[in-house]
Amino acid sequence: MRLIKVFLYIGLCIDIIGGSILFLMLIANSFLLAVTTAIGFIINIALTLAVLGLLNDFEDLQYSLRRLQEKVRLIEDENRAVQNDITPPPPPASDHTEAAIGTWECVKCGTVNKAGTSFCSNCRAEYSAVLNPTDNPLAKRKKKMSRWIK
Repeated sequence: MRLIKVFLYIGLCIDIIGGSILFLMLIANSFLLAVTTAIGFIINIALTLAVLGLLNDFEDLQYSLRRLQEKVRLIEDENRAVQNDITPPPPPASDHTEAAIGTWECVKCGTVNKAGTSFCSNCRAEYSAVLNPTDNPLAKRKKKMSRWIK
């Protein structure tokens, strides 16, 4: 995917530079031919930018899909444990409870919790920096969701 984007950016630069040079060369001969050529290059540049935007949206969808697959896997594991009448093992006991630096979403029930809390306000699940994303700017940033996905 990155290789395709690199080639598109290279092609975009070539179109801009080549189109500008060709426009300047043709303007001395025929103004109408120069304008027609410039319009063609502008359309080509606009289409290239549209394809780059679609590739970015596609990458956002891939990221969202991976995140949803992980949530579905966690839910399926919980359902399997409930169906088999096996209670999931309790979280490992630690000497200190980890508190979230930023707001965080519970992986068990999806509730958004306040910063500094250690347990979900809805289901009382314990916060884990590994499982729960935060708004902490120092934490790993998640990719921006597409504006078309709600």
